[in-house]
Amino acid sequence: MSARRVDLTQGPLLRGALYLAVPAALQAFVTHLYGLQDYFFVGRLGDAEQTAALSAAFGVLLVQQTLLAMMGFGASTLIAQQTGRGREDDVGHTFAQAALGAVVSGLVLGALCALLLDGLLALANVTEGVAGHARRYVGVLLLASPVIALLRVVQGTYRARGNTTVPLRLEVLALTINAVASAGLTWGLWGLPRLEILGAALGTSLSFVLPTLLALRWIVRGGLGFCVGASSWVRVDLGCQRALVRIGAFASLAGVVYGVIYFLLNRLAGVLGPEAQGGLGVGLRGVEWIAFAIAEGFLIACMPWMGQNLGAGDWRRALRGTWALAGLSAVGVQTIGVAFFVAPEWLAAWVAPDAETLGYAVRYLWIMSFAMWAVGVEMVLYGALIGAGLTRQALVLSLVTNGVRIPLACWMLFGPEVWAGVAWTLGMTGEPPPATGTFDAIAWAIALSAMVKALAYALWVRLWDWERWSARLTLQATRWEPTQRDGVERRGGVGTGHVRAEQARGGDP
Repeated sequence: MSARRVDLTQGPLLRGALYLAVPAALQAFVTHLYGLQDYFFVGRLGDAEQTAALSAAFGVLLVQQTLLAMMGFGASTLIAQQTGRGREDDVGHTFAQAALGAVVSGLVLGALCALLLDGLLALANVTEGVAGHARRYVGVLLLASPVIALLRVVQGTYRARGNTTVPLRLEVLALTINAVASAGLTWGLWGLPRLEILGAALGTSLSFVLPTLLALRWIVRGGLGFCVGASSWVRVDLGCQRALVRIGAFASLAGVVYGVIYFLLNRLAGVLGPEAQGGLGVGLRGVEWIAFAIAEGFLIACMPWMGQNLGAGDWRRALRGTWALAGLSAVGVQTIGVAFFVAPEWLAAWVAPDAETLGYAVRYLWIMSFAMWAVGVEMVLYGALIGAGLTRQALVLSLVTNGVRIPLACWMLFGPEVWAGVAWTLGMTGEPPPATGTFDAIAWAIALSAMVKALAYALWVRLWDWERWSARLTLQATRWEPTQRDGVERRGGVGTGHVRAEQARGGDP
């Protein structure tokens, strides 16, 4: 299997962007099939509580999965910029440090989420039956946290090197394993026990292991054109770790904000009953992922595009490619939005287990059909900020634009009692005010805020001083040395400190 790297700083702009985006979009499509598979296998059990449990678990898992991607975000940004600058030795050291950090952070986050799980589900405004199913589902997936975190680093490294083809192949392998294992364990096929929702979680967890090990082996053997020194695996470089966390933490927290907001929206849907919660999950996680896959593919493509070109000092090419990717994403995602408008019943029926849940899912898809172009734009521009290392700015935008969804939904759901509704939603205690609106309030809050997000990200990217930022990255690159190699110790890591090796040669650090 070819694992070559691709130089994104040269060649035709549109061809380079599409070379990244098409495999990345296909991979995102395959990745989101995980959610569809769970809804398909569990939904066919005919138990509305288990389907609602998938929706209740989604917010918790989204937060967990985003935090596990912290080292992957950091590695992807730093390695892309180092690749653009042609610093191959630094790439290997950064990869090894990110892999070590991923395993440790996976163990810590998995244990922490397990301790908080009961409390989080208690706040989700679900019935005890739904909470019990969600507890079993999430609990199994938490055990796979270190493997998932390592997989995110491996995938981020391939993408940073301009290679989105191998991650696609690995994802297909993982999905195949997941489909076979989940079907057998959920439904009790081929002599396997019928574990229902627990079987879906086991199948998903098992599917991560083999692709992660294969991809890691290819990288270590030099498939991406860089070598990893033995010292990089056994010596913790605190400077490099700080840089990875500094970039990755803000990017992860931006994703956490989205997960928390979804968790709160699911709590609001609980005011209308578990069927409304199931309908929200079916619409968002069971069907809308088709459009998300396209947008996520272009987002993934934009990160290495921005990173490599800024690393090479060509900020104009970086911006031209970013706007091209945003436009292509908007067209592709809105095309799916047309299908949401024309045939929402047909699409939702594939995963909705009962008529009442189906009705809520249909309303969600029809309303979102008007805003899918905005989802395509804002996701790509978010990826541009991550690739540029502007993760703090991405967090601010995510916090503001996602946060507006709660008061907007409460205004349309509770009417004059809007602030009482906000207080109940955020306070997690007491009883909600009487609902005067319908499920449409939640769907419209998501759709309208998506348009606000697209505009906010576009203005930020348009007004940012990219020439100055590119010069700053170039200046930092002349001072930062992340590795300890060739018998010379170099302190500080990526993003901190000076070069002791220059002192040894009589130079000025």
